[in-house]
Amino acid sequence: MTASTSTSPDRRNPPDDGRADGNSQEGASRQQRQPAAASASHRLQAYISRYFIHPHISLLAAAAGTFTLIESVYWASTSPVEMLGTMLLALRFAAIVSFVLRPKPGSCLVVVSQILDLLTSVSTPTTMLITSLIAVGVASFLDARLGGALGALLVAAALAGMIIHHDSAMHRGGILSFVAFVLIAFGAGLLTRLNTRHRAQELQNLALRRNALIAQRLHDYTTNDMNNIIMLADLTLDGDSDHDSAETIQLIRSNALNALTQTRQAILALRDDGEAQCPSHMAGKPSDLRTHLIQLVDEQQEMLDRLGFTGTVFVPSPFPETDTQHAPLIMGLVKELFGNIARHAAPDGGYVMTICASDEECDLSLSDTPAGIQRQPQGQGDAKGLGSGMRHYREQIEALHGQWHIEQTADSWTLETRIPWDSKTTPRAE
Repeated sequence: MTASTSTSPDRRNPPDDGRADGNSQEGASRQQRQPAAASASHRLQAYISRYFIHPHISLLAAAAGTFTLIESVYWASTSPVEMLGTMLLALRFAAIVSFVLRPKPGSCLVVVSQILDLLTSVSTPTTMLITSLIAVGVASFLDARLGGALGALLVAAALAGMIIHHDSAMHRGGILSFVAFVLIAFGAGLLTRLNTRHRAQELQNLALRRNALIAQRLHDYTTNDMNNIIMLADLTLDGDSDHDSAETIQLIRSNALNALTQTRQAILALRDDGEAQCPSHMAGKPSDLRTHLIQLVDEQQEMLDRLGFTGTVFVPSPFPETDTQHAPLIMGLVKELFGNIARHAAPDGGYVMTICASDEECDLSLSDTPAGIQRQPQGQGDAKGLGSGMRHYREQIEALHGQWHIEQTADSWTLETRIPWDSKTTPRAE
């Protein structure tokens, strides 16, 4: 087996220059700080949610309520003391506090307080009118029917106040403006409710697509690794391998460890709601991508060598320095192709894989000889592959406006694919 790659130090056994320990300690310290920061953030959110069901609404209610209380206290201090006015001031204060702590019942109390202001002879602070309109909007956001009912009650109270009090501000067209403001408040709350629901649905769909992508990547990686483990174990048990059994067992362990690592990373990604990072070999710049590709090729060719396959992989240098988001796709496809060779190609037929990259695209091709009889692991004669691996990558590449072409005859199988760095659309699985 040969691979057309540049010579580099052993990546699996880097020289010990004293920097590794420092880097590992720094990484461990960083990993400890990140969970601590996340835990503190969760505790703060839990504390806020304990006292404020809707923090953003409570903040808006507190701002409007503060101005209302300031104006109410000023009016009370500059006006003759009346029992009715004092009672309405106390009710107004209780309504605003309730509005801040529990917006839904609080909005009802604010509207009730405003209705009493409209029906009595006590002057109503302008800021209280604004707060009542905010209460209608908040109520319609939380419950459309409740918001409509509160708005209707406010309008009815304004009409009644206009009839009862000849000096009401609702005269001379004031009632029309008030009705318009109530409708605007109700409409704003309702539109915000619909937009929030739409946004929540989009986030849910995004989470579902993300989870499907994680599951597909987990399937692609672990299926190939487990298939390699089974074939290597069968080869060792049959005694057909010319290689040292200890080295073969070490390779089996490496494949099992990789499958376990991918499973743990998938679990962490699902648990952290997208905050977990992809493994280093699945992300990075194209220049880093070539390094990771060479490492992956070395590992996979070693595994195929144990199984009796001979072939060549060309990874010409250099790769472009442009950032790309398609590194996971390319890395996953290369691993899937090696698994495809192990499952379906003839060991003595050879294979040739080429991975080239330009400033515009990444070209990947594979040619091998199909096996006359498809191999199956011992004891798994009824097991059949789902066939979803190659189909998944074909769909992603076609969604990127790339090319995917397969030619197959009785004695040859060839794949040619092109993946553009810059695409007009993103993969449907993303």
